[in-house]
Amino acid sequence: MDIAGLTHIGKVRQENQDGYLAQKIQPDGLAALPCIAVADGMGGHALGHQASETALRILQESIEKNPDRLPFGAELARKVLLSAHDAVRELGQKDERVGTTLTFAFIRGKHVIYGHIGDSRVYLYRAGILTQLTTDQTWDVYSKKHGLQNEHGRALQQAIGVGDTLEPETGEIMLGANDLLMVCTDGLTKMMTDAEIAGEVKRAKTAQAACDRLLSFALDRGGKDNVAISVLRAAEPPVVGAKSPRMWALVAAITLVILAVGVVYLNS
Repeated sequence: MDIAGLTHIGKVRQENQDGYLAQKIQPDGLAALPCIAVADGMGGHALGHQASETALRILQESIEKNPDRLPFGAELARKVLLSAHDAVRELGQKDERVGTTLTFAFIRGKHVIYGHIGDSRVYLYRAGILTQLTTDQTWDVYSKKHGLQNEHGRALQQAIGVGDTLEPETGEIMLGANDLLMVCTDGLTKMMTDAEIAGEVKRAKTAQAACDRLLSFALDRGGKDNVAISVLRAAEPPVVGAKSPRMWALVAAITLVILAVGVVYLNS
């Protein structure tokens, strides 16, 4: 699998409170699990950065150690989110507002397990079609779904570390041979439409190239917020200098022509 990620402060903010994870995590006694994640922190001073960093640390530790020995599925994803919620809440004990989004996906065999709180997103790019797997947990989306009057605009309806209770969103899908998974913060999705994201992903040959192209697009649009992106491609990255099947076919054809000419020459 091909995994990459990045984060950028953008062109407006004074501090980068977004974080990402893009690596294979090694649970005790099991094969490594490819994992991608982003977190978009919020809070005064350095608290936003601490919140996103803490959430990502809890995610990694929960998969590595899995102290409750939960199956590597939706139940573990839910536990990750609740544990991160408790840890980030402790950062805000001094009456300071602190929180973060946390959106992630990890691979076990051919299964993709994802977990989500906030307005960061998980996307699946399959056969030329980009699909958002998660729901933005903002008041405008929540109010529309439940037929309520929206008095909070696009403010977060849920966040890691904010409030007493949390309703995690989790899910599981099968991973196809040529699928691409992406998680990103709203610093990207506020700058690009889904169609534009799909176009840049389609043009990228590697996970890193996809991250770079998407970030460049967001910055060209103004880079109004921090950006974090993590990408996982099911296919391995192309080997530099490797010949494509079409090239090998051409080489074989030329070789046959040369041999045929040689045989004719020898028999003449």
